[in-house]
Parts: sequence; structure tokens; C-alpha cells
Amino acid sequence: PSSRITLPVFPLHMPRRGVASGAEASEAKGSAVEQVEGPVESEAPWTSQALRQEATAKRKNMKISPRKLNDIARMIRGLSCEEAMIQLTLSHKPKSEWVLKIVQNAVNNAVTNFNMDPERLYIDEVQVGKGKYRKSLRFHAKGRFGKGNVYFAHLSMKVKEQPWKEGEERIGRRGRRIDTVRALKQRHEEVYSKYASVLADFEDEEDRLRGD
Repeated sequence: PSSRITLPVFPLHMPRRGVASGAEASEAKGSAVEQVEGPVESEAPWTSQALRQEATAKRKNMKISPRKLNDIARMIRGLSCEEAMIQLTLSHKPKSEWVLKIVQNAVNNAVTNFNMDPERLYIDEVQVGKGKYRKSLRFHAKGRFGKGNVYFAHLSMKVKEQPWKEGEERIGRRGRRIDTVRALKQRHEEVYSKYASVLADFEDEEDRLRGD
């Protein structure tokens, strides 16, 4: 049997608690405008509704050396969660998919449990630790052998919600500007949808040929 290609899962953010949908928000806004008389004060562009200031996610005993895992973690420290997920999705490092799932878990914990805004989350800390290791044999030529180690590593992540500030350029301590990240995310979703449709057609054609 031929192995099928699996698509990387792009994270879908869950709606925050206490935030109405688009139709409900428009109806509530219309009713509020009808009831208010006189001048209306301009509201703040964004107000935090978070129950906590940070959320965490961790994974232990990953079958990767701490040095290699730290190379991936250094790439996303201080970035916004949206840009970090895009970088990890497009990364060629073999274990970046594991780190991507940890970022998704941290974002889901922040949104679901603590009612944070997913668009204003950034990665505050990423800590990599050395886990257990086991010994193994390394076979060489002429009947010789040596000793080797199989390493494991731990990773813990902390995300925070960035407060709104007038004139802000980016979410997080470093990374691209907000408009650039949104354009990259839109382009990534467009390419992903086209790739998914092509892959679905390929799988349908493969199933049809198997049936024949």
C-alpha cells in the first residue's frame, strides 16, 4: 500500500467566552445605539477579558537531544503565537511539528481556560531541559563496537497576552510587523486550501484506480 501525504494541521482558534458572534454583536450594537441618546463616547479599540495573565503547556521525554530541540525553540522565542505557528509549519527541521503542537496546546489553554485573545498572544518563555537517556551500542567495522547514548528532552512553554498600546508595531518582543504577519497568515491559508484540494483530488483518483 502506498503511503498517503498528511497535511499539517493549521490551528483553529476557539471563540473566547463572553464574546458574542458576529450577528449577535451587530444586533446588540444596533439596539444599544437606538437606546442611547446624546453624544456617545468612543470606546477603547481593545479591552482584555483574560482571567489570568499567562498560560502554559509542556511535554516531557521527547525523543530528541536538548541541543537540537533548543535550536527550534530559539527560533520562536519572543514571537507572536500566530507567527510562531507559521514559522514552525514552514520549517524543515524534522521535530518542528512536535513544537507546533505544544504551541497549539498553549494557545488552546489560554483561550479556553483563561479567556485570552488568541490574536494578542505571544511566546514569553520556552525552556528546554535534559531528560533521561539510555545507553546503546554503536557497531563498527572488524567486529568492534562502541558505546552511545539516546537522549530525551523536556520542553515547557509560557504564553502571555500583550496589552494594547497606541502605536504598537508588533505582537511580542521581536518578529515581523502586525500587518506583515496577517498577510503571511492569509497567504498561508490560501496555499494550504489549494494544496488540500489538490491532495483530495489525488486521493480520490487513487481510490478510483484501486477500485478498478
